[in-house]
Amino acid sequence: MKRIVVATLPALALFSCSPSWSADLTRPQAKAILSRTKVFTSTYNQVPFVTNGFQQFAALGGSNNPEFAKVFIVVTPLTVFNIGDAKANTITLRTPLPARVDEITGIADAGQGMKEVLFRWSMVNVPDVLKPFVAVGGTGRATMRLYDDGWRVENGPNLSNDTTPSTLTAAQKVQIDSLREAERNRLREAAVKAQSAEKLRLDRITTSKTPTQTLYKFKSQTSFQVGSGREQFTTFNIEVTDANVMYLGLDIRIWFGCIASNTVSKTPTNWFGSGVSKYWLNIGILHRGEPECYKTDNEWPNKGLRNANWLVFDNQEDAENAKVEIEKAHQAWLARYSDIVK
Repeated sequence: MKRIVVATLPALALFSCSPSWSADLTRPQAKAILSRTKVFTSTYNQVPFVTNGFQQFAALGGSNNPEFAKVFIVVTPLTVFNIGDAKANTITLRTPLPARVDEITGIADAGQGMKEVLFRWSMVNVPDVLKPFVAVGGTGRATMRLYDDGWRVENGPNLSNDTTPSTLTAAQKVQIDSLREAERNRLREAAVKAQSAEKLRLDRITTSKTPTQTLYKFKSQTSFQVGSGREQFTTFNIEVTDANVMYLGLDIRIWFGCIASNTVSKTPTNWFGSGVSKYWLNIGILHRGEPECYKTDNEWPNKGLRNANWLVFDNQEDAENAKVEIEKAHQAWLARYSDIVK
């Protein structure tokens, strides 16, 4: 008698093939799919500050803080000139960082065969010294579509930074206190160095104003103000020293620190339409209003001279010689003291 063997359903299942993905998108599936996208396989060296993060970063020394300088290249604060710029309010790191999907926070239907996926993400290996000041993560969303071979990202993933300052840990508080004290010490040391440098500069200014030798003597005419609207031209004895151009007998010195380099110019002039040829030498003055150059803005007129730096000669040779000697003395002065001229 022959027997008929009937295969049961469990036995048939041994010969079936089930897909590795679920038609109903799961959170582990969504996380794995997002992690393979370019957004999460790339690295980033530009990280935004949290709210008021730049101000705190700057208060702790910013680029002057050696601990910060180890991990960043440049900071781009937010200003009225770069609103809307992707680089605004960011810090550029020396070492690019990857980002990761931390968790899927929700999956919802977004149409037939479509799912909207919400998630949280974060940057990996953010330097500890920067964590209190920068956004280290945020939220994101993506749309996925079901294909015959599984789920694929249709749109996104789009990331948003969480710029809410994080609650500081005990270790971070200790770190910030240490950075703050280091910045106070740096500012104190910088102030001492600045005071010392300024004292040295002022001492050198005093030295540079003190003549030690006369290099050249000549006579020149300049104008006196006489009464209201009237003037007369008087000849003065003038010395070129290693510190200044000095009018003998008058408290007027044109210090070389106030003479603009290469602006001693000579111009032949028809003297006020008189038909008399004069040669006008102008000594260009820097920084009008600087105390080293003028005691007040009207020092020369108050002393009776209209323009002490406008010299007038009767012949070209005298003008040429004065020009050459003033320029020569000025260049020699600059060779010694150019560092003190603002």
